Amino acid sequence: MYTAGGIRLAFCGASGDNGDGLQSAHKTGNDLAGLDGGASAGRDDKEVEKMGKPIGVLGCSGTVGKNVTEKLLRNGYAVLGGQRSGNCPFLTRTEFQFCRMDMENPVQLLAFCQACSVVVNCTAPFSRYGAKVARAAGASGAIYIDGADFLLQEKELPPEGTYVVGSGYVPGIAEYLAAQIARTELDIPEQIILYQGGTELCSESAFVDIVMNGTASGYADACYAEKICPQHGNFKEFHQLPDFPHPVLLKPYLTRSLLEMRERVGWKRMCWYNAYENMQFLQMLFQAYRCMKTDRTHAEENIRKTMQKYAPQISKTGVYSVLGMELQGVQNGRKKWIRSGLFLMDSSRLCGYAMAETAISVLENPPEPGVHPADALLREDYLERLRGELNKSEYFYIREIDEKDAMPFAH
Repeated sequence: MYTAGGIRLAFCGASGDNGDGLQSAHKTGNDLAGLDGGASAGRDDKEVEKMGKPIGVLGCSGTVGKNVTEKLLRNGYAVLGGQRSGNCPFLTRTEFQFCRMDMENPVQLLAFCQACSVVVNCTAPFSRYGAKVARAAGASGAIYIDGADFLLQEKELPPEGTYVVGSGYVPGIAEYLAAQIARTELDIPEQIILYQGGTELCSESAFVDIVMNGTASGYADACYAEKICPQHGNFKEFHQLPDFPHPVLLKPYLTRSLLEMRERVGWKRMCWYNAYENMQFLQMLFQAYRCMKTDRTHAEENIRKTMQKYAPQISKTGVYSVLGMELQGVQNGRKKWIRSGLFLMDSSRLCGYAMAETAISVLENPPEPGVHPADALLREDYLERLRGELNKSEYFYIREIDEKDAMPFAH
């Protein structure tokens, strides 16, 4: 039996309930303090407490959460999973314990966070749950991790807490690759062009986040050239980009997480383009933005309906996602152009793996209290592990190119 915030977090069998709404479907009679498997013998109380707390994964069976959980368990970490539904694929794993919980219940949420060393928030939409979970984690002493970057603007977080944001695919892997490639390939980074897109659709909840937080998390139709500038162009023109099987439409956008990475690396010019294979993607976005502006009260419901309307019109054949970039700078006194491409068939898998990697990184080297971008905390050797986590039909490369082969709009 473990007591946190007045709630007993007991693990009482597949159909048990501890009377507080928290259930376990595994490890009858075990408590959270015993998750270290006896490794705490002979250690002082503080070491026992640290080792005895698992990594918490909220939304542990979801599209992203299941990949976070799978990687953590594969690497030998104890995981406490939490979600509303009792359907969970990890119940037979000896390193896994489970709490059935209500994310809208603040007492349950605080108790869950108090039972963990790190809390990885995979619930969605982040716009509804992100700040709630972050505050509970900050108040309980657990390190908070999520895959969005909304908390970069959040002002009402417990000041003693540690919050790691943007730990997924985009944001997350995109910023990490840009910074790491610059570090290894360039002495003086000067310019970077990034682009991401494909035919893979995000979940409805993720789409809600994109729409409802689009203006707050960045700048549309903008680039950075010594300062944030409007970017003009024919956004209805199709372009053939590296690694895309078909021409795509390009829409500029700068996120706050990209701008934070730019400042840390020292890029003088930076552009990001969202890439779309057809106009249905853009029409879906524009219609969803109108839903938010015309009826804020029912915005989430209407945004979901918009995606349900347009999704069947978007081709599901050959589903893929591309994250590409071209970097320019100086190495050994010579101007150098680098191209990188990451081609995925399932970005949610790599997103979850990156979030798990972030949890492992912060356990090994805990950051100071405050809000931190995940890409600045990931270990440098993650780049090689990322290659090993790709499927046979996926690939990643970094190579030097001639300036004449660079994308026309990158000059």
